[in-house]
Formats: sequence, C-alpha cells, structure tokens
Amino acid sequence: MKEQVDIKAIIENLGVRQHSIFPMYRPHFEIEKDRLTTGLLKFDGEIKVGETKEVEVEFICPEYYSNSLWVGKKVPVREGAKTVAYATVTAIINPILDIDKEKYIVIDGRDINNINDFYEEIQKNLTKEPINLIFIYAKEIKTNLGNKQFKKIIELIKEHESHIISFECYEEHVWEKRMRV
Repeated sequence: MKEQVDIKAIIENLGVRQHSIFPMYRPHFEIEKDRLTTGLLKFDGEIKVGETKEVEVEFICPEYYSNSLWVGKKVPVREGAKTVAYATVTAIINPILDIDKEKYIVIDGRDINNINDFYEEIQKNLTKEPINLIFIYAKEIKTNLGNKQFKKIIELIKEHESHIISFECYEEHVWEKRMRV
C-alpha cells in the first residue's frame, strides 16, 4: 500500500506520558466526540515534553471521518483514556476529511441487513448538495439483500447520478480490489 499523508498538524506534547514523542508513534485521534481513529505520526527528531512540532499524519480509515476536519481544529491525541497531546490541523491533504470540500458518504455494508436499513442510511446521510458515495463491504449488502435487491440499489444510484459526483463500490474495504457493478 502506498504511504499517504492525510493532514499536517502541530503536535503539542502535554507531558502526560512524561517522555518524548518519537516518529512513527501511533496514538488515537479523537476526530469527533467519542469517535477515535489511529494515526501514524511522521516527522524528524523528537517532540520533548512541553514542545510542539509540525508533523504529517496518516490516518487509518479516513473515509469513516469524512468532512470532519478544518484548518485550525484542535484534535485531542490520546493513549487510552488520557489526552497526551493536541494536534492542531495546519493543512488538509486528503480532501475526504475537509469539512469545506465536496460531501463524502460512506455506506458500510456490514450495517445493512435489509432494504429498510439501506434506505435509513441513505436518508440519514443525503443532503441537497452533490455527494461522493462510497460503499465498503458491499458483499455484505449483496449477501443480506441478495443480488436482485443489490442491482436495484445500483440502478437507483445511477438514476440519481446528477446528484452523485462519484460512486465507488468495494467488496471489502477501500484498499481491496475494486469490484465491478
């Protein structure tokens, strides 16, 4: 997998861990209240207690946190229940994370057990603005709804393509081989 940078940020080491932060550190980032993801910090040297440094961050599964960051947002950096640092966003490299960019909606097939689940998920996420739509674990939707219902969903999406900027469909996760629909 190709290395990626999702954001650039200034990390402030609060001293809770009582030692320096080193490159390749993988803490949790509280992107939104009670919504954590892991991120890999990339930088040279170390960040001593009480110091700050600009870093690059690669998140695991940034698509789950679409449209949730902006330049200047202060994100708690955690180890378990402890906030050990703050990351203040200085640049957003991955547009899926940018609150001011095109809207992204990720539908996780593992959450779709019947056609009503699908409609609820779509209704909950749809807005009047054009969207980028991503299905992950689409094979779960096919398994739970059957090929016929899945094809109807794809047809419905194609009928509304004037409101969809892009549509991506993956059998597993977004890093797996793209499936053909």
